[in-house]
Order: sequence, then C-alpha cells, then structure tokens
Amino acid sequence: MGFNQSRLRGVVAVRIACAVLLVFATGIARAEFVTVGDSGNAGEYQPQLGWFGDVSYTYDIGEYEVTAGEYAQFLNAVAKSDPYGLYNGDMNSTTYGCKIARSGSPESYDYSATNAALPVNFVSWYDAARYCNWLTSGNSESGAYQFDGSGNFIGTSRAAGAAVCTEGIVYTLPTEDEWYKAAYYDPTRSDDDEYWWYPTKSDSGDPPTRDWSEGTNTGNNANHIEGEPYGNYGLWDVGTCDESESYYGTFDQGGNVSEWTETPGAEGYVFRGGSWNTGVSELTAENRNYYPSDTESRELGFRVVAVSAAIIPEPSTVMLLLVAAMAGLLRRRR
Repeated sequence: MGFNQSRLRGVVAVRIACAVLLVFATGIARAEFVTVGDSGNAGEYQPQLGWFGDVSYTYDIGEYEVTAGEYAQFLNAVAKSDPYGLYNGDMNSTTYGCKIARSGSPESYDYSATNAALPVNFVSWYDAARYCNWLTSGNSESGAYQFDGSGNFIGTSRAAGAAVCTEGIVYTLPTEDEWYKAAYYDPTRSDDDEYWWYPTKSDSGDPPTRDWSEGTNTGNNANHIEGEPYGNYGLWDVGTCDESESYYGTFDQGGNVSEWTETPGAEGYVFRGGSWNTGVSELTAENRNYYPSDTESRELGFRVVAVSAAIIPEPSTVMLLLVAAMAGLLRRRR
C-alpha cells in the first residue's frame, strides 16, 4: 500500500490543510506530526517476543507525546460531566501528575493545565482511545474505537474511523509495529542492522543519559531514573531533549512516559518506551510490557497516529450500519 511520491506529497498537503481548517472550524488542536515513510520495510526479530516494525504503508505519528494542554482541551470539549471518568484527580493532586486541574461542578466542569507542555499521564487505554476518536470525529464515542450507547467498548476498526472522520484523516493509537518503526528504524543503516537499540539513534553500548541541561544538550538523552538520587526525577516538558530524536524525528519515545499502543497483549494492551520512573533498560527495543486497559498510572501516557482514510479498506456494510446506529444513539443521548 505504499504511496508514490506525487501521491504522498498530495496526501501530506491535504493533511496539513485539513488540520488547519479543522482548528478554525471546531477549535480542536492537532498535535505536530512527522511522516514515517519507507513503506514495506523489513521487521526486526526480538528473541522470545517475535517480529516488530514492518509496516507496509506511510503514516504520520505524533512528534511528541500528547500533552497536558492538549488533553485539557479534549476534557473541556467532551467531559463537562465526565461520565466516562476521563479525568483522574491524580493528574493534579500528586507530585508526579501532569498538573491538569478541574474546577466547577458536574455538567459544568472546567479543566486547565498548569504546565501545558508536560505529557499527560494517569490515562487508561480507553481514555487514550476516546481522545483519538475526538480528533477523528469530534466526539469521544465514534471513530476507530467503537463504544456503545452505555459507554462500553465494543471493538477497534480503522475502517469505522474512516466512515466517520471529519477531514479524511483517522486518528488512532499506534499499532506496536507503527510505534516500533518510528522509534528504532533507520533506513540509512546497513541492510542487516536497520534498527537502533534505543529511540535516540544509539545502540546498546551507548545508552541515553539523563544529564541534559539547557545550552549543553549534545544528544542521546532521555528522562529515566537510572543514576539519579531518589526524588530527583519526574515529568519533563515534551521535547526537552531536543537533540535526541529518532530517525523520523519523534521525541521521548524513550523515557518521560511509557506509551499505550493499539496492540493487545496477554492482558490488556501493549505499552512501550519506559518512563521517568524506570531504568534505561526499559527504553530498549527488546522491552515490551502490557497492562489491563483500565490502568491509570503516573508512568503511562500516549501519542497519536494519523492515517489517511484513502489507504484504509472500505468498511463493510455491517460496519457502516453499526456506525450509523452509534451515531443515532449519540444524537438521542444529547
């Protein structure tokens, strides 16, 4: 499903134009994205885990983790009464929260981010999925992730997202392969070793350090706990290590917050990347974890993928009917 160059340029132009138009039309903020090309790349084998990183199409992924400022805007749009528990009080009340505060009373809650550049944390997989739906359709319950009229999760389908997207782009959590490729793949390396060990373009003998400071950043840094005195850690603004990006230009895929993916694990869903509260070994390509879908942790956040609806297979008649029924339920509930 790879794009030729002229089509790719057209799709990117449409994405940018539509994103700008949607901000003016709806007030929905769009994260900054980088394009992950080199479609049809080979995957990488991790012993006892399997193959990762092979993706047959071009996609965009968030340059940064979703921030507290972006998530607060989402809450203000869909959580005035917050029936689905999209806000966790620990976001503001704990030492390690992302500092989103809630004021007001049910039906008129208001949310504000003290530091809008921190990555959002204390979000479940369902919270992250609903955020992606909101970017796709303008509401939290329809998009690539289907929820029924009672708020119960009933399935994942990017095709369903394409059926309801407002501007030709479906926003989702990254699959594990999409996440892995954006973090570790580098087509400029040798054919038999096209993946880095860390998402800062470094290998096992050169782990990222945490000794970043303003004006002295020389690259290969990440926000993790290793080597730090107890208490001398916590969330950093996204992109703080501005010389430590992956080949495709993503920041903080190692450290800061671990990130949910769309891929199911043995229990719940896979997350990757390590966090401010883990050792450097959890930033590696071989590290893979999963949590139950409703887990809300000080170490967990997410980033978003954007896929052109043009490359998603047409939804089946059954799926279209399902989406239409869901839309009807939402209208009746409002």
